[in-house]
Amino acid sequence: MTKLISRLHIFILLWVVFNVFEKYDSHTTKTTEIESRIPIIKNKIKRKNKELRDLQKFLKDVEKAKKMIERVAQENERIQRKFPSKINDSENLSMVSSMVNRLNILDLKLTPKEEEDKGFYFIKRYNLKATGTFLQFLILLEKIAEKKEKLMNIGDLVFKKSSIKNKGRYQLIDVDINLLVYRYNNDFKEDRGIDKIEKEIKNKKTKRKKRKKSS
Repeated sequence: MTKLISRLHIFILLWVVFNVFEKYDSHTTKTTEIESRIPIIKNKIKRKNKELRDLQKFLKDVEKAKKMIERVAQENERIQRKFPSKINDSENLSMVSSMVNRLNILDLKLTPKEEEDKGFYFIKRYNLKATGTFLQFLILLEKIAEKKEKLMNIGDLVFKKSSIKNKGRYQLIDVDINLLVYRYNNDFKEDRGIDKIEKEIKNKKTKRKKRKKSS
């Protein structure tokens, strides 16, 4: 017993050494694990930094795109406002009838049709049917083209030989023409598409947050 007591300090020393070694070994293992994870963490940081730079560049490009879209839309609206704000049927019918009468074109039938909504503008059609020579109708079309302030255009155009006998040397023809007149649509607003862009950005941010939470 006396011998055992006299060697007790040796057992205590061995127990301390064993515990220290065990802790050191555990520490070394944890250190090794941490060191092995450093490249993975670095890669994650690198990837996140790249995503951040890409997002910043994307947002910068989006702002440029939004400004450009706004400029284009404003220019379109400026051009659209050059269209007349209304169409005066009686004025247009009177103008065309006067041209036809001065050219001695026969059997005029001039019928206004319903307007057609084309987005930022409306089209009004006037169906013109009459009988005359090719030269008379050629002059009529030229005179209509000269009325630029009316924005009158020629749509469908059909010529066919007339059944009326002409005493002169020129053949008479029957003509069926659609005259097109335009006006500006006051209720139309150019779609910028900016809401769609902002929605896409919001979705991207939401996805990024979800990925961060999951990681």
